[in-house]
This record gives sequence, C-alpha cells and structure tokens, in this order.
Amino acid sequence: MLVRLGNYVYAIPTGSVEEVARLAAGDIDSIQEQPVYRYRDGVVPIVDLGDRFFDTPCRGEYPWNAVICKEGKRRLVLIVDDIVDELEIVNKPLGRYLEQVEMFSGATILGDGRVALIIDVRQLF
Repeated sequence: MLVRLGNYVYAIPTGSVEEVARLAAGDIDSIQEQPVYRYRDGVVPIVDLGDRFFDTPCRGEYPWNAVICKEGKRRLVLIVDDIVDELEIVNKPLGRYLEQVEMFSGATILGDGRVALIIDVRQLF
C-alpha cells in the first residue's frame, strides 16, 4: 500500500495492513497522554508517521487518514497524509551501506521513476 507523507511516498506491506480508515474526533481517546483509537473491542495506539519521520505531524483537521496494521495479535494505527494506491511492488534490499536502518525493510522503484522506501511495520511496534 502506498501512502504519502509530505512530498514523499512510502510503501507499507499489505500483509501488515488490516484496514484503512478515516478517523473522526470521536474515534480518538487518550491514555497516559498518548492518542489511541477505539477499535472493535479495545484500543489501539496511534503513531503519526509524519511526526515520527519528519517531526511534522500528519494530524491536522479531522478526519485523519489511518492505516490499521496488525502483527500477530498486536495492532497499531499509522496516521499518514494520504492513501495513494495499492499495488504490487518489488522489494529491493537497501544494501550493506544502509542495512543498519531499522525503520525500513527495503525500497522499490515506482512507475514514475521515484524511489519509495518500504516501512518495516514490525519496527514500529
């Protein structure tokens, strides 16, 4: 799944994506001053990827664009600026010079020639 953060496009593996949603103000609660999403029968922590990567939050006016990710029994909501598309991509390794980068599992080349980093959702948990 391709998502946009500012002027950049990133990929999230669809195997990690459970659902895409638009969150309204009434969907958000706070636990210990951290935002959480009331989802099904529980609450799920929210991570603003703009804030995490660029110190510029994606959270603006509601509704927020959200990707609900699942890893085993754990869930996480990723807030992004926009959902771009869902398509098949080829995961290229980052190479030995960038193998210490923990937030990304690889990169792909988009149809227009731009490079999109592939987010390693497990690292966000």
